[in-house]
Amino acid sequence: MQVDTNLSTIISQSSSTGNLSISKINTKENAMQGASGGVGGASSSQSSADELQKRLDKLKEQLAKIEAQISKMQSNDNPYAKEMTNSLNAERASIMAQIQTILAQMLKAAKQQSA
Repeated sequence: MQVDTNLSTIISQSSSTGNLSISKINTKENAMQGASGGVGGASSSQSSADELQKRLDKLKEQLAKIEAQISKMQSNDNPYAKEMTNSLNAERASIMAQIQTILAQMLKAAKQQSA
């Protein structure tokens, strides 16, 4: 399995527009979920990799939706839109941090498999 660890590539790939509903994220919960990968063998590590990939895909979708909303809000001059843009930017930063964490986990798992 090939892991794209370049965050800028992932972000640029996720800039497509989608449904514009805001999904609030419990960042602590998402950060705590993950591959608590053990030494269960190849099938366990493969399922962990699949789980991480699914989480990564979901986060990329959320990031794309938020970036689309940010683009729309930035063109609006009312104070509410500016406040909403700031909130969306904070949420975007949180998602990007989660993506980096998942990529680090995937890279670590890949190194363990090759060792």
